[in-house]
Amino acid sequence: MRRPPLGSFLSLPLRVALLYCLFGALWILFSDRLLFSLTQDAAHLAHLQTWKGWLFIAVTGVGLFFLVRHYVDAVRRRETILREVASAVAGRTGEAYFRTLVKHLAGALQVEYALVGERTGDGERIRTLAVWMGDHLAENFDYERVGTPCAETLANSSCQIEAGAHRRYPDDPLLQKLGVESYFGFPLLDGRGEPLGLLAVMDRRPFRQASITEPLMRIFAVRAATELERQRDQLALQTQFSQISSIFDSLNALVYVVDPQERRLLYLNRFGEELFGPDWHDKGCCEVLREAEDSCLFCASNQELDRNDLEPQPVLWERQNRHTQRWYQCIDKAIRWPDGRLVRLEIAIDITERKEVERLKDEILSAVSHEMRTPLTAILGYAEFLLDNELEADQQRPCLEILSREAEKLSELIGDFLQLQRLQARRQSFRFQPLLVGDLLQKAVRPFATFNDRHRFRLEIAADLPPVNGEERGLLDAIDQLISNAVKFSPDGGEIVVGSCRREAEVLIWVRDAGKGMGADELERIFQPFYRIDNTDRREAGGAGLGLALVRELVREHGGRSWAESVKGEGSSFYIALPAIAS
Repeated sequence: MRRPPLGSFLSLPLRVALLYCLFGALWILFSDRLLFSLTQDAAHLAHLQTWKGWLFIAVTGVGLFFLVRHYVDAVRRRETILREVASAVAGRTGEAYFRTLVKHLAGALQVEYALVGERTGDGERIRTLAVWMGDHLAENFDYERVGTPCAETLANSSCQIEAGAHRRYPDDPLLQKLGVESYFGFPLLDGRGEPLGLLAVMDRRPFRQASITEPLMRIFAVRAATELERQRDQLALQTQFSQISSIFDSLNALVYVVDPQERRLLYLNRFGEELFGPDWHDKGCCEVLREAEDSCLFCASNQELDRNDLEPQPVLWERQNRHTQRWYQCIDKAIRWPDGRLVRLEIAIDITERKEVERLKDEILSAVSHEMRTPLTAILGYAEFLLDNELEADQQRPCLEILSREAEKLSELIGDFLQLQRLQARRQSFRFQPLLVGDLLQKAVRPFATFNDRHRFRLEIAADLPPVNGEERGLLDAIDQLISNAVKFSPDGGEIVVGSCRREAEVLIWVRDAGKGMGADELERIFQPFYRIDNTDRREAGGAGLGLALVRELVREHGGRSWAESVKGEGSSFYIALPAIAS
């Protein structure tokens, strides 16, 4: 490797002064000896000394002129080349930067080949990022650095070979193929001084711009290292962001990032796109999330996300989306976005089911306590009456009948509640078998028609009904609940019609009464647990509101549907649709 000349360590004025002193000393020494050898006459010698001085001034003036012009031209040429290469690569990044760099660097230094490469894997291989081959950009390639000048370049601060490069490295196929004579390489170092890759120029002749090769290569090696490190950091950031996005996309929760000043979404995960659509980019968070404006003020101001705190604590809160009416538990955290902005990361977990469970729990406590209080009050009252009074057997019987009836109501309430809980928890198993719907309806109506003389029961069973797949006890429970409900809500008596027919691939079952009916807004709510149309303490019809909820769960377990149709004051019709067994 060629050592840098001494002159490269000295400034231009010092080099000029040294040259001038050396030339002046030699001039005085040899010119005086020459004059003494020509004449000894003092007058003649003085005259010659005068001409010698004028000649010294002329010679040194001309010499200094050409010397200074040479250095000035070299500096101007270096600045011109540097400016041309810098302007060519200015504003470029990534692959475009490296391609432009090798092309203009080769042209500026008047060399045939130039390349930029980075270390890969364990660092024993070099992968080129851009290669200039005489008059065109070549395809990138990988090669082993062992046995090549790249190893020396990465191990030292540079590698300079003025001649015989292909003979010095006989195992380097690239140098052998191109017949490279001269080589100049500089390492690309990261911020810690570790080599990332290298920048190299090569030629089949000695360098013609050798004086400016080193400073120019040093400048652009630093710039290329910065760009390579930026690319790696960007790739690492993108990889990290992709990993985090993959994690957020896999969550069954809403995750988004908002600029708190502009109130615009910066990120929305896949779950959010499924809820609100993919067209969210550069839109306001309230617009995309379908919230009211005051909710943004609530999020931005009341959650105590301190902008001056470098590590603000997350804030936990709950809100209801006013568009979807669903409840979310939100975790807010102020984070730094890649561009330095302080933004809000929010993870919103859907807790609607939990809220519904809490609501149902309150309703259960209210309904069960109310419904259990009535029979318990009667049981306790008559039990205390029997204990305090000695009655004859015929006098005790009415009290015992009341005790038995109220205990049966309490047992039925607890049984319905437990069965509903088992169905909702999918803990009740059914043994399905083919069943004839006509037989089920006759079994269900028979006890009501036998012991109820206030209502008339009529069966409308279509002929040739296909069987359905189900469990007899479960379907009988569902039909019993519908008939019992029809009897309960038609206290003035009347006709109750129980029927079935085939509708496409389903068998339809209905129970129709001539009772009070209900409004359209209640047709779906009556299937909710513990919902009752008349929820006052003086309601005429008893019950805890579990019957229709139990019907819906039983029918759902059989793969069917249930619904109601009604007109207030004109009675109600309840339907069950079950899949028919294909014949």
